[in-house]
Amino acid sequence: MPSNKIVVILGRKGSGKTEYCRAMMKGLNRFIAYDPVRQFKDGIIFQRLDLLIDFLINNYHNNFRAIYQPQFNDDDIDTAQAEFVNLSRIVQNLSKVYFVVDEIDIYTSAHQCPAIFKNLILRGRHKEISIICTTRRHTETSRHLTAQADIIVSFHQQEPNDIKYLSQFYGEKAASLPLLEPYHYIRYENGETSIEKPIKI
Repeated sequence: MPSNKIVVILGRKGSGKTEYCRAMMKGLNRFIAYDPVRQFKDGIIFQRLDLLIDFLINNYHNNFRAIYQPQFNDDDIDTAQAEFVNLSRIVQNLSKVYFVVDEIDIYTSAHQCPAIFKNLILRGRHKEISIICTTRRHTETSRHLTAQADIIVSFHQQEPNDIKYLSQFYGEKAASLPLLEPYHYIRYENGETSIEKPIKI
Protein backbone atom coordinates (compact mmCIF):
# COMPACT_ATOMS: atom_id res chain seq x y z
CA MET A 1 0.00 0.00 0.00
CA PRO A 2 1.55 3.34 -1.03
CA SER A 3 2.17 5.80 1.77
CA ASN A 4 0.68 9.24 2.16
CA LYS A 5 -2.75 8.51 0.76
CA ILE A 6 -6.36 9.31 1.53
CA VAL A 7 -8.67 6.39 0.78
CA VAL A 8 -12.47 6.48 0.96
CA ILE A 9 -14.39 3.20 0.83
CA LEU A 10 -18.11 3.49 0.14
CA GLY A 11 -20.81 0.87 0.55
CA ARG A 12 -23.70 -0.27 2.65
CA LYS A 13 -23.60 -3.11 5.16
CA GLY A 14 -22.92 -6.45 3.52
CA SER A 15 -21.55 -4.95 0.32
CA GLY A 16 -17.93 -5.85 1.00
CA LYS A 17 -16.85 -2.43 2.29
CA THR A 18 -15.57 -3.64 5.67
CA GLU A 19 -13.85 -6.66 4.16
CA TYR A 20 -12.05 -4.41 1.68
CA CYS A 21 -10.85 -2.18 4.51
CA ARG A 22 -9.60 -5.20 6.45
CA ALA A 23 -7.73 -6.40 3.36
CA MET A 24 -6.02 -3.01 3.03
CA MET A 25 -5.03 -3.05 6.70
CA LYS A 26 -3.30 -6.40 6.26
CA GLY A 27 -0.75 -4.66 4.06
CA LEU A 28 0.04 -1.93 6.58
CA ASN A 29 2.83 -2.10 9.14
CA ARG A 30 1.96 1.05 11.08
CA PHE A 31 -1.60 2.15 11.78
CA ILE A 32 -4.08 3.31 14.39
CA ALA A 33 -7.69 2.28 13.80
CA TYR A 34 -10.74 3.80 15.46
CA ASP A 35 -13.21 0.96 15.73
CA PRO A 36 -15.97 1.47 18.32
CA VAL A 37 -18.28 -0.95 16.48
CA ARG A 38 -15.57 -3.63 16.78
CA GLN A 39 -15.08 -4.66 13.15
CA PHE A 40 -11.30 -5.12 13.21
CA LYS A 41 -9.15 -7.75 14.93
CA ASP A 42 -5.79 -7.80 13.16
CA GLY A 43 -3.80 -5.76 15.67
CA ILE A 44 -3.37 -4.94 19.36
CA ILE A 45 -6.76 -3.92 20.73
CA PHE A 46 -7.08 -1.13 23.29
CA GLN A 47 -10.24 -0.21 25.16
CA ARG A 48 -8.77 2.70 27.11
CA LEU A 49 -7.14 5.75 25.58
CA ASP A 50 -4.52 6.09 28.34
CA LEU A 51 -3.27 2.56 27.65
CA LEU A 52 -3.05 3.30 23.94
CA ILE A 53 -1.07 6.48 24.68
CA ASP A 54 1.37 4.55 26.90
CA PHE A 55 1.80 1.99 24.15
CA LEU A 56 2.53 4.67 21.55
CA ILE A 57 5.06 6.43 23.79
CA ASN A 58 6.99 3.17 24.07
CA ASN A 59 6.60 2.16 20.43
CA TYR A 60 6.66 5.48 18.59
CA HIS A 61 9.65 4.55 16.44
CA ASN A 62 8.53 0.96 15.81
CA ASN A 63 5.93 -0.56 13.56
CA PHE A 64 2.59 -1.06 15.30
CA ARG A 65 -0.94 -2.12 14.51
CA ALA A 66 -3.14 -0.49 17.16
CA ILE A 67 -6.93 -0.75 17.24
CA TYR A 68 -8.89 1.47 19.60
CA GLN A 69 -12.25 0.01 20.59
CA PRO A 70 -13.64 2.23 23.37
CA GLN A 71 -16.45 0.76 25.41
CA PHE A 72 -19.70 2.72 25.37
CA ASN A 73 -23.29 2.20 24.28
CA ASP A 74 -23.74 2.07 20.51
CA ASP A 75 -26.26 4.92 20.66
CA ASP A 76 -23.93 7.21 22.64
CA ILE A 77 -22.97 9.35 19.66
CA ASP A 78 -21.62 12.24 21.76
CA THR A 79 -19.05 9.99 23.42
CA ALA A 80 -18.14 8.36 20.11
CA GLN A 81 -17.47 11.77 18.56
CA ALA A 82 -15.48 12.99 21.58
CA GLU A 83 -13.31 9.87 21.50
CA PHE A 84 -12.81 10.34 17.75
CA VAL A 85 -11.57 13.89 18.33
CA ASN A 86 -9.23 12.74 21.10
CA LEU A 87 -7.77 10.01 18.92
CA SER A 88 -7.36 12.45 16.02
CA ARG A 89 -5.28 14.68 18.29
CA ILE A 90 -3.03 11.74 19.10
CA VAL A 91 -2.61 10.86 15.42
CA GLN A 92 -1.73 14.47 14.64
CA ASN A 93 1.31 14.14 16.89
CA LEU A 94 2.58 11.09 15.00
CA SER A 95 4.16 10.71 11.57
CA LYS A 96 4.39 8.02 8.90
CA VAL A 97 1.20 6.36 10.11
CA TYR A 98 -2.18 5.34 8.75
CA PHE A 99 -5.32 6.50 10.53
CA VAL A 100 -8.13 4.02 9.82
CA VAL A 101 -11.67 5.10 10.71
CA ASP A 102 -14.64 2.78 10.33
CA GLU A 103 -17.98 4.45 9.54
CA ILE A 104 -16.60 7.99 9.37
CA ASP A 105 -20.14 9.28 8.75
CA ILE A 106 -20.82 8.81 12.49
CA TYR A 107 -18.25 11.50 13.33
CA THR A 108 -18.48 13.87 10.38
CA SER A 109 -21.17 14.99 7.96
CA ALA A 110 -21.40 16.94 4.73
CA HIS A 111 -21.66 20.14 6.79
CA GLN A 112 -19.67 19.31 9.92
CA CYS A 113 -16.13 18.09 10.43
CA PRO A 114 -14.09 18.39 13.64
CA ALA A 115 -11.31 20.92 13.11
CA ILE A 116 -8.63 18.46 14.17
CA PHE A 117 -9.73 15.89 11.57
CA LYS A 118 -10.05 18.54 8.88
CA ASN A 119 -6.45 19.49 9.64
CA LEU A 120 -5.38 15.86 9.22
CA ILE A 121 -7.15 15.71 5.86
CA LEU A 122 -5.67 18.94 4.54
CA ARG A 123 -2.21 18.93 6.15
CA GLY A 124 -1.50 15.41 7.36
CA ARG A 125 0.50 14.63 4.23
CA HIS A 126 3.29 16.90 5.47
CA LYS A 127 3.88 14.36 8.25
CA GLU A 128 3.08 11.37 6.03
CA ILE A 129 -0.18 10.73 7.82
CA SER A 130 -2.50 8.74 5.58
CA ILE A 131 -6.21 8.15 6.10
CA ILE A 132 -8.47 5.22 5.29
CA CYS A 133 -12.17 5.70 5.96
CA THR A 134 -15.29 3.67 5.36
CA THR A 135 -18.74 5.16 4.98
CA ARG A 136 -22.06 4.22 3.48
CA ARG A 137 -22.47 7.20 1.14
CA HIS A 138 -20.32 10.14 0.16
CA THR A 139 -23.16 12.52 1.07
CA GLU A 140 -22.93 11.40 4.71
CA THR A 141 -19.36 12.50 5.32
CA SER A 142 -17.13 15.54 5.03
CA ARG A 143 -16.66 17.08 1.59
CA HIS A 144 -13.05 17.73 2.57
CA LEU A 145 -12.47 14.00 2.77
CA THR A 146 -13.92 13.07 -0.60
CA ALA A 147 -12.38 16.11 -2.29
CA GLN A 148 -8.88 15.18 -1.09
CA ALA A 149 -9.19 11.42 -1.67
CA ASP A 150 -6.51 9.75 -3.78
CA ILE A 151 -8.41 6.47 -3.97
CA ILE A 152 -12.19 6.09 -4.00
CA VAL A 153 -13.62 2.60 -3.85
CA SER A 154 -17.36 2.12 -4.13
CA PHE A 155 -19.46 -0.96 -3.75
CA HIS A 156 -23.16 -1.02 -4.68
CA GLN A 157 -24.81 2.42 -4.79
CA GLN A 158 -28.36 3.17 -5.89
CA GLU A 159 -29.15 6.78 -5.01
CA PRO A 160 -29.13 8.94 -8.18
CA ASN A 161 -27.30 11.81 -6.45
CA ASP A 162 -24.55 9.43 -5.28
CA ILE A 163 -24.14 8.00 -8.77
CA LYS A 164 -24.04 11.49 -10.27
CA TYR A 165 -21.35 12.61 -7.83
CA LEU A 166 -19.24 9.50 -8.32
CA SER A 167 -19.43 9.89 -12.10
CA GLN A 168 -16.90 12.73 -11.63
CA PHE A 169 -14.38 10.01 -10.80
CA TYR A 170 -15.78 6.91 -12.48
CA GLY A 171 -17.08 8.49 -15.68
CA GLU A 172 -19.45 6.21 -17.59
CA LYS A 173 -18.59 3.31 -15.29
CA ALA A 174 -20.65 5.00 -12.55
CA ALA A 175 -23.75 3.71 -14.33
CA SER A 176 -22.70 0.22 -13.22
CA LEU A 177 -22.92 1.07 -9.49
CA PRO A 178 -26.60 0.03 -9.04
CA LEU A 179 -25.84 -3.26 -10.82
CA LEU A 180 -22.88 -4.31 -8.69
CA GLU A 181 -23.30 -7.58 -6.83
CA PRO A 182 -22.00 -7.96 -3.26
CA TYR A 183 -18.20 -7.77 -3.03
CA HIS A 184 -17.88 -6.26 -6.51
CA TYR A 185 -16.65 -2.69 -6.64
CA ILE A 186 -15.36 0.19 -8.74
CA ARG A 187 -12.00 1.71 -7.88
CA TYR A 188 -10.63 5.13 -8.83
CA GLU A 189 -6.94 6.00 -8.43
CA ASN A 190 -4.70 8.51 -10.19
CA GLY A 191 -7.27 9.30 -12.83
CA GLU A 192 -7.86 5.65 -13.75
CA THR A 193 -11.00 3.67 -13.01
CA SER A 194 -11.48 -0.08 -12.94
CA ILE A 195 -14.39 -2.38 -12.15
CA GLU A 196 -13.18 -5.12 -9.85
CA LYS A 197 -14.92 -8.41 -9.15
CA PRO A 198 -15.07 -9.86 -6.67
CA ILE A 199 -13.24 -8.26 -3.74
CA LYS A 200 -9.72 -9.64 -3.35
CA ILE A 201 -9.14 -10.58 0.31
